[in-house]
Amino acid sequence: MASGVPDLMASMARDFFQALYTRDGCVVPDYLVSMIEGRVSREMNKQLCRKFTNEEIGDALYQIGPLKAVRNIAPLGYSL
Repeated sequence: MASGVPDLMASMARDFFQALYTRDGCVVPDYLVSMIEGRVSREMNKQLCRKFTNEEIGDALYQIGPLKAVRNIAPLGYSL
């Protein structure tokens, strides 16, 4: 490869992604967001945002099974 080609390619890639992820001043986000129909109710969101219980964590670890779960989960207070 000719000298400088890698630098040129790196510069082109950087410029491309910089342009791709730079905010477009012509786009009005509030207008776009207003067009999206809500699917999650306040009650559903409340349930989704709550902390996991120890029972839920234990159930999830048990369902993973011994082949994929961490072998020693005793420090977490659980056993398989």
